[in-house]
Amino acid sequence: MSKSRTRHLFLARRILFALLICGLFFAAASLVLKLLEKKKLIRTERPDDRVAYLSPDAFVEERTAQGVVVHFADEYMIKYSFSKKKPPNTFRLFVTGSSFAMGTPYVYQRGQANRYGFGGIADWVQAELEARYPSRRIEIINAAVNGQNSTRVAEIVKYLVEYEPDAIFVATGNNEGFVPGTPFNQELHQWVLYRLLKRALLKAPRLEERSYFTPQDPNVQSIQRNFEKNIRSIIGLTQAKHIPLLLATMPINLQWDFPRDQIKPPLEDDPHLTAGRRLLADGKYRDAIAEFNQSARQDFAAKFIGECFEALGDFKTARNFYLIHVQLHPGTRTRPSFDAFVREAAKTEGVHLVDLAQMAEDNSPHGIPGSNLFVDYCHFKWTAYYLAAQELIKQLLGLDLIHGAADEPLAPPTLEQIIARKNWKLPPLE
Repeated sequence: MSKSRTRHLFLARRILFALLICGLFFAAASLVLKLLEKKKLIRTERPDDRVAYLSPDAFVEERTAQGVVVHFADEYMIKYSFSKKKPPNTFRLFVTGSSFAMGTPYVYQRGQANRYGFGGIADWVQAELEARYPSRRIEIINAAVNGQNSTRVAEIVKYLVEYEPDAIFVATGNNEGFVPGTPFNQELHQWVLYRLLKRALLKAPRLEERSYFTPQDPNVQSIQRNFEKNIRSIIGLTQAKHIPLLLATMPINLQWDFPRDQIKPPLEDDPHLTAGRRLLADGKYRDAIAEFNQSARQDFAAKFIGECFEALGDFKTARNFYLIHVQLHPGTRTRPSFDAFVREAAKTEGVHLVDLAQMAEDNSPHGIPGSNLFVDYCHFKWTAYYLAAQELIKQLLGLDLIHGAADEPLAPPTLEQIIARKNWKLPPLE
């Protein structure tokens, strides 16, 4: 063997040995970090990543004497456990999405003392179906996650389809403020060492630099395409398992006013907006509309034009301008174009529309949802969550997914009867 070849073999062995040592080091470090994270001694996820990536330990399976039990372990999910194998005579429905689907502000993952623990869509559905199908075991499992977008919802559905659901209800569209990383980046995020390095090396924004709303990517088309891709992914996952998918449009608070300190740039930077708002306050609506039409900030001008037309009694035009405003400047709210896509996607085989956006319009004066239904920019009052649950129940019964005794379903209980039966103490409505 020549000296050159011997030298090359020696170098190759050294490189392989070095790679082996590095691999063992990273494997050992990853194992130690995962154990420390499991014991909650360290955190490797950045707060800003929770909307984009599903926690690696979101679903934990535990073997018990009664069988495998699944725990929701993600800190932004409700602490909930259920049997992996569906018990006999059980109807199992998963409800997932973001905080709206969870039931905020009445249902919250951290269980603060000022939260009620009931009052969201899942709770109303559970309570009514229990009353109408006493012969069946009803499992309405709230698998929503606070603050997440459709990317994370699609990741969660990958798990849910494996747990024997009779149907899955998805309500997503809020929080679509940015386009997540590539599939490679998504996979890389599963590595505990990568998460730790990212948390340590990337500078987190200061509190005053954080937006109250999801940051908006200037490339709205990319956001739209990403949302559509995720909805198609969810549909594909449920179709592959022959699981009925109940897909919701998201209701939009058309009358929400952003806090002034959250609007950037300030409205005072635009003289036409300033003059138009003065005219609006003085009741000179036509003159205000003419002024707003000259503004360079049509995303905000559309909202004020809508207010003018509403004051003039032209509610249809007002609603259209409110929708333009939300499309251009949604904040954390869904965009009307998302709801339009959901309605089309729901025409797919195995997908069924729960049109909560239409329900909100039908139950609002002049078809303009606002404080009559919402507590804030995108969350319902508990009475409105009850109305949303009625839309979902209507679809479930129409699809004949729950097979009870011969006399079931029984007559629907009233809202008051449900509250009394469950002994719920819900807050007064403002």
